[in-house]
Amino acid sequence: MKGWSILLAVALTLGACGKKVADDIASKPDTVGGLSCSFSISPPALPYPELVPVKMILTNKSSEPIRVCTFCMAWRSGSNGKCSVSMTPNAWKSDRPTDEQLAKHIETIAPGASAGIPFEIERGPTIEITGNYWVDEAFAKKLNIWGGSVQARKFTGHLP
Repeated sequence: MKGWSILLAVALTLGACGKKVADDIASKPDTVGGLSCSFSISPPALPYPELVPVKMILTNKSSEPIRVCTFCMAWRSGSNGKCSVSMTPNAWKSDRPTDEQLAKHIETIAPGASAGIPFEIERGPTIEITGNYWVDEAFAKKLNIWGGSVQARKFTGHLP
C-alpha cells in the first residue's frame, strides 16, 4: 500500500434544514493517482433516524478516465456520530465476493466526474467522519482498476 494523502476539502449541506456546515476548507484537495476522496451527507428524514446516510465520493481529478470498484467492505469504528471508515473492495470480513461479482461494480469515472459509495453512520449531536478508499496494488492489477490509498480529511458537522 502506498503512502496516504490528505484531502483538505469536505463539506456538508443539510438541504431540508437550510443549513450549510463546512469543515475547515484551507486549500484544494490532494489527489493520489488522479483520485480524490470526500464525503456527502444526505438530509436526514424526519423524524431523525438513528442512522445517517453518507456517501464516500471518489472524484477523478486527472485528465484521463479512472476505473474504480464501488462494491466495498466498509471497515467502520466509532459511535454516537463519530466514525472512521475505510472502504476497500479487496479485504472483506467474511464471504468475499467473487472477482466476477466485483467486476459488475466497476465504474469508469470520467475526468471531473465522481462516483459514490453509500454507507451509514450512527447519529449523534455532532457528526465526525474520517476515512479513506484503498485498493491493494496486486488486486488493482488483477481487475484493471485504480490502486493505492486516498484519505479524506476529518469532517465535522452538526445536525439539528
